Amino acid sequence: NISYANGTLTINPADLTVSANNQSRTYGGVNPTAGGVTITSGSLYNGDTLSNATLATAANATSNVGNYSLSASNQTMSNGSVSNYNITYTNGTLTVNPANLTITANSTSTQYGLGTTLGTTAFTAVGLQNSETVGNVTLASSGSANTTNVGTYNITAASAANGTFTASNYNISYANGTLTINPADLTVSANNQSR
Repeated sequence: NISYANGTLTINPADLTVSANNQSRTYGGVNPTAGGVTITSGSLYNGDTLSNATLATAANATSNVGNYSLSASNQTMSNGSVSNYNITYTNGTLTVNPANLTITANSTSTQYGLGTTLGTTAFTAVGLQNSETVGNVTLASSGSANTTNVGTYNITAASAANGTFTASNYNISYANGTLTINPADLTVSANNQSR
């Protein structure tokens, strides 16, 4: 008299190790919060496919240019169920690249014979992040002397410094302004004469 009793087949989760994909952003920008991962060990089965994971990093908008650890968690799947896998996460890298900063010398004018002093603060900066400032630049022009003839001359900017910005966080480019030398006003009167 044969009787049969059931046993139990236990399906254990498959081991899977994923690494956050390396990503980058510019200085002052927004961190990625979701992105893909790369399988570094283990396999997906039965046509399962991965979707996004939640990404996190210690870097923030004010973090300097450089590399930062990028961690992944809460992996989702486009097909299949996450519960069928024991997922181990390894870190990727978030690269913070320099932001572009353009510093343009302000245009100005003067009168022939007077010359001009360009100073160090007559410039416009576009591209600064995190409410940062540039304190001063070196301004120069071949037309600034009082002996310069009437005409237009480039004003060059260079060597941004001081303020609250850190130069290594920016790709700095400089643009010229224009110094215009206008004619001086001159009134002449014929001398009185007799004959």
